[in-house]
Amino acid sequence: MNSTAIDFVRILAHIETVVESKLLTENQKTSVLTEIGTSLPADFFCASCMHTRQIIEGLIKETTVAVKEPKKASKRTPKTKKSEHGEGELF
Repeated sequence: MNSTAIDFVRILAHIETVVESKLLTENQKTSVLTEIGTSLPADFFCASCMHTRQIIEGLIKETTVAVKEPKKASKRTPKTKKSEHGEGELF
């Protein structure tokens, strides 16, 4: 069965669903995205939509990496400025 760009747009919708899911853990999202990536049709079935396949494949890889990376809590500390007397001042 030959794939079309429309088939890949449907896959894109599924990728968005997985990424935005509040029911899945980060590890589960990674697993599902990886499996979506491995289930993409082979190149020779996508002759009319090779660019779309490459885009979707790239998005899956980028999204999988983004999901794997832990979200870092921002640690903001106020900057201090040394005064003439050597004491730190907040600004």
